[in-house]
Amino acid sequence: MLRTAILAVALSLSLVPAARAEPKTDIVDTAVAAGTFKTLAKALTEAGLVETLKGKGPFTVFAPTDEAFAKLPRAPWRPCSRTRRS
Repeated sequence: MLRTAILAVALSLSLVPAARAEPKTDIVDTAVAAGTFKTLAKALTEAGLVETLKGKGPFTVFAPTDEAFAKLPRAPWRPCSRTRRS
């Protein structure tokens, strides 16, 4: 009976597919791949945060889509831009 139980466990373990390693992606790559976070990607670049967010995390970012950014008045987030008026 013990022999049958061990054989059953061994057989069931051999039928479980091996876990697939997910490719490592970071927040920046995910945002760019989504295609709806171009404004966020530009802001991260201008703020010098790309390398930080590509580094060792974990990081969590809550960000509006391009559509949501477009609905914002320009004044609140314009200072983040490196484009300066002379």
